[in-house]
Amino acid sequence: MDVDAVQDAWSQRRAETRGPTVLIAGPTDAGKSSLSRALLWHALQDRPEDGVAFVDLDIGQGEISIPGTIGATVLTRASLPDEDDLLDFGHSHNYPLAFHGRKMQYFVGDANLSAVPGAFKHYTSALATSLAQRHTADPELNGAVINTCGWVDDLGYQLLLHAVRAFAVDILVVLGSHSVYDQLLQDAPPSTTLFNLPRAAGAVRRSGPTRRAARDQRLQRYFAPQGEWTYVEVDAASIVFHRVRDKDPRGRGRAKLLLAKESILADRWLHQVVALVRPPPPTLARDDATQYLLRAPAIGFVAIHAIDKQAKTVTLVAPVGGPLPSKHLLAGSNVELLP
Repeated sequence: MDVDAVQDAWSQRRAETRGPTVLIAGPTDAGKSSLSRALLWHALQDRPEDGVAFVDLDIGQGEISIPGTIGATVLTRASLPDEDDLLDFGHSHNYPLAFHGRKMQYFVGDANLSAVPGAFKHYTSALATSLAQRHTADPELNGAVINTCGWVDDLGYQLLLHAVRAFAVDILVVLGSHSVYDQLLQDAPPSTTLFNLPRAAGAVRRSGPTRRAARDQRLQRYFAPQGEWTYVEVDAASIVFHRVRDKDPRGRGRAKLLLAKESILADRWLHQVVALVRPPPPTLARDDATQYLLRAPAIGFVAIHAIDKQAKTVTLVAPVGGPLPSKHLLAGSNVELLP
């Protein structure tokens, strides 16, 4: 894929100011992920002394965390392989990335964006704020590349526009859609530079079953990277269990979420993936604690494998054994794991 024009524009912005952001948009299977990785490789090659953030807003097929999440991580030159001709190697191997650094990840709660538009808007804004704070605190972090999902019609377009504004995007690249490009010419902030590129020649169109299989593989890589599942039994009474719900499920207005305390012993949570978050400080008032939990990043994930209502215990699938790092769990809409 020819990324010269985009890369030149972004390199110039990175030389002139710290922290410019490029966002890749376009329909499904247009080559967005490949272009994102290519831009990251070029950035780390051009300025190896700087780090660059990779943000993934594709809750169905994202690369940073599990399905049902959005996230960001900072990449450095150590994220790339040790090769003499780095860019030639990257081009030949579709620019692979290794995510060694700390991740900022938020549990949106569903791998289907249309089911959680309000939660997506809410957590996109939270992630943008977290990344801006990271830029302020880290003088070696210079710029970000944002990958997005392929839903670019109707409400999907409005969610895309929300991300553009939340991250104050400097460069916006549209792949494979003249209509989306034309819309963004009218709606994107005046300070944003737009590029319109054709669908990548090497992009592969994937069927629905293929996409579902890819999501299942991502979940298995997180929970059972060596092929063996780990189970942890906990007392239900020891768990603080909340569900996050969209107050506006159509996602048309300002994002509003509700936090409801529920029983982890309810049958509806069987096989559901839930997020672990750090508990709110005990000094917070109730409303402040609620807002804390609604903006809390995930520190990990477990899945509810079995429920014993008589013994009042639950068996969780966890990536590692031992005590849970937190007993505060957030459930969403529907991210299912069937070991």
